[in-house]
Formats: sequence, structure tokens, C-alpha cells
Amino acid sequence: MTPRSSSIDTAVYWGIFLFAAVSATYLLVTFIQLSTREDTAFIASTNYRQQVRYATVQTSVGSMKITFLRSQAPAATRQFLRLAQSGFYDETKFYRFPGGVFIESGLALDASSEGQESSYIFKEYVQKTPMTRGLVAMPRRGEEKIDPRLVLIFDEDEQPVTSGAYVAFGRVIEGMVVADKIKKVSPNLNQGTPAPVSFISLSTD
Repeated sequence: MTPRSSSIDTAVYWGIFLFAAVSATYLLVTFIQLSTREDTAFIASTNYRQQVRYATVQTSVGSMKITFLRSQAPAATRQFLRLAQSGFYDETKFYRFPGGVFIESGLALDASSEGQESSYIFKEYVQKTPMTRGLVAMPRRGEEKIDPRLVLIFDEDEQPVTSGAYVAFGRVIEGMVVADKIKKVSPNLNQGTPAPVSFISLSTD
């Protein structure tokens, strides 16, 4: 083999090697980009409730904007959003209690259906937070068990309730006048009077 042909063979070899290296690098980069896009899409589709910061509750007498207390009650926030966006609370009536107003979707459930109640219960660490005006909460049903069928909006500070009896997952930042209006016209649950105000829908920001 002459020196000239040897040099040509070497150049061809390195040319093929560089082409293969560039091609492999391109394929690897493309694969990583596709994987990243798929992961991003998966996260966006499955964990979007973890990204929601605000929600607007539309009632038959006005709307209230809520900000979520995710660090304090992550499970309660996710459960509320899941149920509200599925229509679970739609057309549920508001009632008054000494500390504010509430809705209870469980009123529409057939209590005779075995296991129906437990299917909604979930676990959440309950911090002993004083219930103050504007807080949105769910009641505790036993140790670290929360019932999302009942959602309360407190309208006064320092309520005479047992500390730790509720888990606060949100706060009304706009529209507390609507909660005040609802309380004025809503009956007590056991009063036997038709409740005039309904939960219409929930939209997220």
C-alpha cells in the first residue's frame, strides 16, 4: 500500500467516524428533547391541580375568589379542586352556621349506600389553626381524616370551635361580601326552610 492510498484510507476512516459521531449526537439530543417534552406534557396533564393558585367560586348571588394554602393542606386543596371541577358541588345549597356559611354535597347522597361515605374521606395532617374570617375549610372526621363533602367559609375571627376540628385549605381574597350576603339569607340546616343560594361552578386561574 502506497503512502498516498494509506492517507486516503485514514481520511475516509476519520470521515466516517466523525459522521457517525455527529449522527449519534444528533439522535441523542433529539431523543432527550422528545423525552423532555413528553415529561412536561405528562406533568401538565396529571399535576395541573398542583399548579393552580386561585379559583373563583360562582354562586347564584355573586362570586368569591379563593387562594389556596398548599403548604398547609396540599391533599385538601387537590381533593377540593378535583371534586369541584367534576361538578361534585354544583347546585349544592348554602346554609348558615354560627361561624359562617357552608355547603354539604353529602346531603344529596343516599346515606343507605354502604361504603359511599368512606369513598370520599382522605387523610391530611391537621394543623391547629384558629379559624378566622375568610378561611375555607373542611371538617375532620377522626384522626387525620378529612371529609370533603362539607366545605365551610368562616366569616368571623376566633370562632368558638375546637382547634384542629377543621383543616383550612384556602382563603377568600375577593368577595367576602358575597359570603356575608349568603349568611343573611340562608337558613340553618335543620330549620326546614328552603335554601335560596346555590354553588354554581368553579373556575381556576
